[in-house]
Amino acid sequence: MYQFSPSSTALLERCIELAKQNEQTNAWKERFLVSMDSKVSDNAEETLAVCNLESSEEMEIIVNPTYTDDKYREIEADPILNINILFEDANNGELLTKLAQNIDDTCAEKLFNHMMKNHINLKYIEIFFKYFLPHYFKRHQSRLCLDVMINAYNVYPAQFHIILKNMVNDETSTNILQEFVSTLSPSKQTDILKIIMASNISSNTFMRHMFSIHACYKNCTGIENIDNFIFVKLKEASGDCVTDKQYGRLLFTYLQNKKDCNNIHLKKIVEIHRSPFRRPCLNLLNGISEKSC
Repeated sequence: MYQFSPSSTALLERCIELAKQNEQTNAWKERFLVSMDSKVSDNAEETLAVCNLESSEEMEIIVNPTYTDDKYREIEADPILNINILFEDANNGELLTKLAQNIDDTCAEKLFNHMMKNHINLKYIEIFFKYFLPHYFKRHQSRLCLDVMINAYNVYPAQFHIILKNMVNDETSTNILQEFVSTLSPSKQTDILKIIMASNISSNTFMRHMFSIHACYKNCTGIENIDNFIFVKLKEASGDCVTDKQYGRLLFTYLQNKKDCNNIHLKKIVEIHRSPFRRPCLNLLNGISEKSC
């Protein structure tokens, strides 16, 4: 039995009417005429069997319940009052994402304060960090965003990695992260760099956030796994950053902490670099080579 949505029923009726009455083998009549009395349920959660007219195969479409415009406006006007609705079906993040893209600053600030100052279910916090904040940060480059980052790190340190990984790997402005790391102590900057390391960032992402990475790295050098991470990323980006000053600055900081220079790849990286940091890097490299001989 085939069922059709109301929008397609009229077209089906027209196709059957156009079929010749004496053409008993007409494919339209044979296949679909028996289903004309079937009605589509108004239940939005019902699974409907829909005919693919090109392949004549059935495919299953799940029609999910949606929020009405009035209900959404009610949530947007006072998300705190409707906070249970925000998270009751938030695994796909659709409602939180839409809210982040449309909420005004006043309501957003109230929502942030509520999430940070009350004992919220940690599952809700994780969902909020994953779906709401990245989209909100895309729209805003305000002091409020920086305050949210600082408070989230202090109040929910175990969940903060969710925000940071999304920010680093997304197209969020680099300014928020730059300002955030500048407020941290060296030990906390080390923690931030470790989260970035665990995020499996691409070479392009590394280059985009090089300022923040250097700000953290210069205060936590000498940690072997961090040094190894920096070298791998310097090597990957060397061809694209030949004249990049920020890259040269990071390369210089890395060389300051090298005890030996037996790495042929490091020598090649320094030799091809052409920013104003080329000469200082070469001097450091030569000094390391002399000491290690």
